[in-house]
Amino acid sequence: MRDYYEILGLQKTASESEIKKAYRSMAKKYHPDTNPDNADAEEKFKEVNEANDVLSDPEKRKLYDRFGHNWEEASKSGFGGAAFSGREMVNEFRREQEALRKKGENVVVKIALTLEECYNGCTKEVPFNTRKVCGSCRGTKAKGGTAFHTCTTCGGTGKMAIVQQVGAFTTQHIVTCNSCKGATVIIDEHCSDCRGSGVEAGTETAILTFPRGVQNGQSIMEERKGHHSRFSDGERGDAIFVIEEIPHEHFERFDRDLIYRHKVCFEDLALGAKIEVPTIHGKVTKLVINPGTQNGKIYRLKGHGMPQLNLSKVFTVVGAPEGTFGNFMIELELVVKEEYSEEEKALIKQLRDLKSKNLDEVK
Repeated sequence: MRDYYEILGLQKTASESEIKKAYRSMAKKYHPDTNPDNADAEEKFKEVNEANDVLSDPEKRKLYDRFGHNWEEASKSGFGGAAFSGREMVNEFRREQEALRKKGENVVVKIALTLEECYNGCTKEVPFNTRKVCGSCRGTKAKGGTAFHTCTTCGGTGKMAIVQQVGAFTTQHIVTCNSCKGATVIIDEHCSDCRGSGVEAGTETAILTFPRGVQNGQSIMEERKGHHSRFSDGERGDAIFVIEEIPHEHFERFDRDLIYRHKVCFEDLALGAKIEVPTIHGKVTKLVINPGTQNGKIYRLKGHGMPQLNLSKVFTVVGAPEGTFGNFMIELELVVKEEYSEEEKALIKQLRDLKSKNLDEVK
């Protein structure tokens, strides 16, 4: 029986909306009205409906993800009673643990993105290092790919039974074969190219699309694109691409808000001024500083910050609705020059003397 996710052309991480969209598309494609007298299309239409019936129901989907096509048995027994015995549960757990043990390691790749790339979204071609199946032994770990034989202890199963007699009772335990260590074969001569590991260094390239609004620390996972397993029957690991946002020359980011610190002199604060401020979308914003404005004054431009992350299957985001933007804040920062001309010094002195005179009159 085909996997339900495969039938709908989905990944296991698919959202409810993606399942609904895929079902509508597939149902329309194979509907009997569209394909009259087409037995193959009729069969596929039934598969699509069966897959949707399970995956569109959160409880059924949860059981299916856990037990596969045995999900109905698990459901009838309340997640493992008489119909789905404790022994079966244990065996399922063991199979999962064995698969994890044999799975190749994950590859973690850091991706540097500029603030502009995070704002606009981008597509990047990313090369990365990985361990691939050895070309000499084809992953068998044996010289030439043939210098091995089936383990005679376990008969090539990788498991062996241990029988114990305790009083009147006899128990049997299935354990990993102590001769081949679960590999099912015995290596007569190890491959010299990979030193018997079954894998060798290699490189791959991933084409990744980052939606608008991504930020530092978020990641995209490509399933089964990581290191190859050292076991012939093991799954490949995953490739995880982690975003590292490059600090910007002008702006600081706080989630969806941006802040820009504009340097001003005390004359501008005292007398007022007109200033031009750069923005993340490339345009220039003009502001008026009123006379007597204090140092540290913040102007808030609503909706001119970073966009809310465009939701996709690789990100899970809870927060503001998609398409909204954060704020752009402009903070005035007083800067005092280190050197002044003699004329400037004289004018500043006059200002100070005038200020002192005014204070004396108030007293």
